[in-house]
Amino acid sequence: MALPRFFDRVFAAAGRRLSVDRASLEHALREKSVRILCGPECAEAGNARWIAELLTNLCARLYPRLALDADAETAAHLGKIARGVNPQISLRTLPGEATATACVGSVAVVPPRAIFASASGWVADVRFQRPEMEEASLPNPYAAGAAAALAAGEIFRHVFAEQLPDVGLARDVRVSLLDYSNGAGRDRALAPLDLGPVAFVGLGAVGGPALWALARHPSLSGDAFLVDPDSIELSNLQ
Repeated sequence: MALPRFFDRVFAAAGRRLSVDRASLEHALREKSVRILCGPECAEAGNARWIAELLTNLCARLYPRLALDADAETAAHLGKIARGVNPQISLRTLPGEATATACVGSVAVVPPRAIFASASGWVADVRFQRPEMEEASLPNPYAAGAAAALAAGEIFRHVFAEQLPDVGLARDVRVSLLDYSNGAGRDRALAPLDLGPVAFVGLGAVGGPALWALARHPSLSGDAFLVDPDSIELSNLQ
């Protein structure tokens, strides 16, 4: 088990928010663990799988211990993502309860205080009680990505609740990416789209996730030109 290679970059972002020094944050993270519980929906392309993929990616950037509870093929897929971020991450089953747990899809057994992340159409949904599962959700990688990011934020608040007494755990969040209401576009499918020629200038914290979402947009076409002169270093591994 080891912290990510770019931990100095992590500390620059998280350490200031938590008002701790580097050694204290490193010690705290070694004592924390995160579990991601995946329902059967995560085995196939769609919102649940995309949420699980991005949530795994985000958690692997901070926490050195992850438990990926899923079917063997999905767990192997998510494990590959996690090790691509942190090759020394611990993915073994965690003893006892995890510090924080996120559920994606229809999970059979739910531990206390779990976070539930889902998406349908243009709506991202993060809750602290098991939601009523819908028969099907309209695939939308933009809303799925938003749900994963919101869930990662709630995991952070949960893990560091003692260092964030003024924040605590947030309320349930259901947000439409169309107008920030509770449900606009929930039943609105993505239409085929031709972007034409488009240049992505900068492939870091903004350009990278944008390409992640566009690559999962059904029936998307166009010619993408990727432009970034930076050399790959520990400070920009994203």
